Amino acid sequence: LCLAHLPVPNALVTYNFLSPIPDLFHSTGSVAALSCNLGFVVNGSSTTKCTSKGIWEPKLGSCIVISNVLSNASTSNLDLTCDPMNHTTGIITYIPHSKSQKFQKGTVALLTCPFGQKVSDGASHSTCQDGSWSTKLGSCEEVKLKIFF
Repeated sequence: LCLAHLPVPNALVTYNFLSPIPDLFHSTGSVAALSCNLGFVVNGSSTTKCTSKGIWEPKLGSCIVISNVLSNASTSNLDLTCDPMNHTTGIITYIPHSKSQKFQKGTVALLTCPFGQKVSDGASHSTCQDGSWSTKLGSCEEVKLKIFF
C-alpha cells in the first residue's frame, strides 16, 4: 500500500492510466503516470509503481520547460520519436495521445486485451525512451475460468 504520490509541478499524475483524482492510498502494483502540461516535457521517469515496501519506484520524474530542453540538447536528439506499436488482438492506447502518430519521449503505450482475455508473455505498458519503446508488449491470452459444482 502506498500513499498517493505528491503533486508534481506543471504536471498531472494519473493512477492506473485512468484517474487524475488520487485516492489517499493505492494498492501494491498500482501505476502512477506523469503527464506534463503544454510547454513542458518529462525529465526522468514518466511512470512509477507502488512496491510491496509501500514506496513508489522508480522515482517519478519532473516536468521542465521545453525551451530549457532545446537549449541543452543537440538537434539530432529532438527527432527521436517512437512509431506506433502493432498488436494483433489488443487495443493500444497512447498517453498522451498524438494525432501525428509520432510519440514523444515519456509517452506510455497501454495494452488492453478484449473481454475474457489477459496480457501474458510480456508487459501491459511500455514507455517511449530516446526513439524506442522500453519493453515489448505482451500478447492477449484467453482467461481460463474454473467452474466448481
